[in-house]
Amino acid sequence: MNNMSALELAIRNERAEIAFYEKEAKRSTVRAASTLFLMLAAQEEHHIRLLEELNRRLTRKGTWPEHIDTDSMTVNIDEVFEQLTLLDGGDTPQELSDIEALKRAIEFEKRAEAFYTKLAKESADKQEEAFFSAIAGFERQHLGWIEAFLAAVLEVGDR
Repeated sequence: MNNMSALELAIRNERAEIAFYEKEAKRSTVRAASTLFLMLAAQEEHHIRLLEELNRRLTRKGTWPEHIDTDSMTVNIDEVFEQLTLLDGGDTPQELSDIEALKRAIEFEKRAEAFYTKLAKESADKQEEAFFSAIAGFERQHLGWIEAFLAAVLEVGDR
């Protein structure tokens, strides 16, 4: 897959994730779950901005930039987990739709991580490899957040 095709596919995938997370944030009646989904949507929007900027650069110059700022993509998830610790069993997203949404989000993030890892491994350029490795790392981080959130929700629900 060439750079442009990979970037265009990545942008489409990120947009699909945003749509899913925004829909689930609106649907969920649990503040902590809504906050998590909105935070993930914001992260994916940032990924799109980076991918679009990179796409423009490659279209104009045909080269990868020396440095791509991925430092601004770090997020503090503590707020979401603080909200979760305030919940009692009756307030947790125990309805099937919330739990299924979290499981679906896990699958989204697993596929995204695998996609970006594959692009990194297939990269012919050091900057390209570093960029896709960084994005794969962020998707892995998202996966960890969602898995931890789901585990905590299920634990609170069992009380």
